[in-house]
Amino acid sequence: MSDPLSARRKWLLSALLLACVLVGLGAIELAARALFPQMAGHVVSSSKTRNKNFHLQPFSGVKIRVPEPGYEFDAERAQRVLLVMGDSISFGFGLAFHDIYWQRWQRLFDLRSDEPIQVVSPAYMGNNFANNTEAIRRFVALFSDREIVGIVYQFNFNDILPLRAEAIRAEVELSPLQQALMAFRLKYLNLSVAQKVLAHYLNRVRHSLRSKDCADLGVDALGEYTYAYGAKGFEEVSSELWRSFDEKLAEIRELAPKAPFFILVSPLAPQIDPRYEANYATFQPRFDCATIDPIDQLTRIAKANDIELIDPTGYMAQIFRGSVAEGNPAQMYFFNDLNHFNEIGASYFAEYSIQALREGLASAH
Repeated sequence: MSDPLSARRKWLLSALLLACVLVGLGAIELAARALFPQMAGHVVSSSKTRNKNFHLQPFSGVKIRVPEPGYEFDAERAQRVLLVMGDSISFGFGLAFHDIYWQRWQRLFDLRSDEPIQVVSPAYMGNNFANNTEAIRRFVALFSDREIVGIVYQFNFNDILPLRAEAIRAEVELSPLQQALMAFRLKYLNLSVAQKVLAHYLNRVRHSLRSKDCADLGVDALGEYTYAYGAKGFEEVSSELWRSFDEKLAEIRELAPKAPFFILVSPLAPQIDPRYEANYATFQPRFDCATIDPIDQLTRIAKANDIELIDPTGYMAQIFRGSVAEGNPAQMYFFNDLNHFNEIGASYFAEYSIQALREGLASAH
């Protein structure tokens, strides 16, 4: 016969142990939040990116980002249209709507009465060039009765890929358990700074132990930038992808041959802040494994297709160097994110590109 007192002691000890574990985890979480505040608040969901709300509105068969629910474009204002296609950077990942670079353009256009231009962007997270091609075809047709003053293609170094975004996602098949764990992680674990700190440093250790030989690393050398940079071992397929990109860009250029066309380069964090990979990034691309210079490729393509290349890299890097010299280094990208500007980076990206864009539009008209 069991002893009721002994059973009660076991229950109390279990409850005490559980309480100690919870208190310990809470203390670890509080310490992580105090020591790594930059990792807090990075919530991503169907309505938030890095804890910033966003709203979508159907427009010509595409869901585009708008400043508020129910927002509609002013038909008269849209008589002169500047089309911007791109990926999560043009979507405004991690940014409030009014901090997106092309929204900054819009306000600057609005400040000048001689520039009644409506900026329209069908950009969305995860888009690559194939998705952008389809979107720009639809929007050029939609505004065929308006004046398209220009088309801007925001180029990301992960745009040169073998597959379109949906195909890439479809290739990654997850089991029901993996899907459930991912949903749990997105809903709950992403709120934990301690979990992010642990994952960050475990991945840094893993990457530090990888082979030093570029050929052995494969796609692990440059990750999503493998094909834009032609990582060693991928030279042939990378060259073919660049040729395909050139051909498709020429086709897009012909959709609105009278409108000036711009390629806007969005720099990677290490190109602006040399400390970024060592101090902030989990994944550290091995750019020494590259066989292709993407800017050389873009310069060649732009020249052959009557396209103007806008590259803010040097401008942003110069500002960063100045901030370091002053003793106030300005981090321009989100922590552990090689791609996405924070509000500071977006402002410098916008101020350089709007000047180059205005000059290009003025010379074309």
